[in-house]
Amino acid sequence: MKDLKIGIAQLNPTCGDLSGNLEKVKATLKELSSSADLVVFSLLPLTGYPLLSLAYRRDFLKDCKLVFEELVKYSKDVKAPFLITHLEGEGAPNLGLFLIEKGEVIREAFSSFDHPESLFLSFSFNSVRILSFVEGNELNFPPDEVDLFLILSKRPYYFEEERDFLPILKDFVVKHRAFVFYVRGAYVQDEYIFPGKSLVLSPKGEIIHRAKAFDEELMVVSPNSHPEPQDKTSNAQRRSPLEQPLEKEDFSELYQALVFALKNYAQKTGFSSAILGLSGELILPLLQPLR
Repeated sequence: MKDLKIGIAQLNPTCGDLSGNLEKVKATLKELSSSADLVVFSLLPLTGYPLLSLAYRRDFLKDCKLVFEELVKYSKDVKAPFLITHLEGEGAPNLGLFLIEKGEVIREAFSSFDHPESLFLSFSFNSVRILSFVEGNELNFPPDEVDLFLILSKRPYYFEEERDFLPILKDFVVKHRAFVFYVRGAYVQDEYIFPGKSLVLSPKGEIIHRAKAFDEELMVVSPNSHPEPQDKTSNAQRRSPLEQPLEKEDFSELYQALVFALKNYAQKTGFSSAILGLSGELILPLLQPLR
């Protein structure tokens, strides 16, 4: 594939803070567009996600339109085109996927806000055939010839998610023989944790780049970069599960998720201190380190 540098914006937006999120998106574009050929944002960086009833308020949708128009105007001075999702509509909201360059919306696609898994946008960039879509319950897409997928994730975190999801993503990559940029934000909203951990995979299912967990990160990645070192233990050397010694389950990532969730919530609500009420004998040992 022709060398293509893609900027990934794994952001931590504040739900409903349109002006603050807009400034963050502008700063991100200023930083990434100087070295990237194309910039891709995690889901709904201007509004935050999930929006729940806020998405259906007419005054909020009106403000969303104004903020988007300001961003398009700002893009006149941005060096690289960028891909972004945004809320639009009057009354019944739609989710839009936009390719923006030099003050203009070059390509766009829309779906119902309630069914974002039907949102796809295909385009060619530097002779590379690209398909971008919002991840649904399953990884599916229209049967187009594609060199590179840009998958915008709305999947919240759950414990040991990589054990379940990473094999599915790798199977998708190998099946379609294309590069995949899997982009997910790093933030907390209501009871949901979005952990970041954006991924870039080769057509062989190799991980080229893995972004930070539970933190914002801006990165520029080329599909032609060398993959991460693989486990070179042969199948003969690997022991079956019955032969493996019993080990204690590792809850370190779950601990990081809890700390991130509490810290992110406190920062966005402006709390300087809080009382954390704990109840139940089973949950106390897990939450003890947070005291």
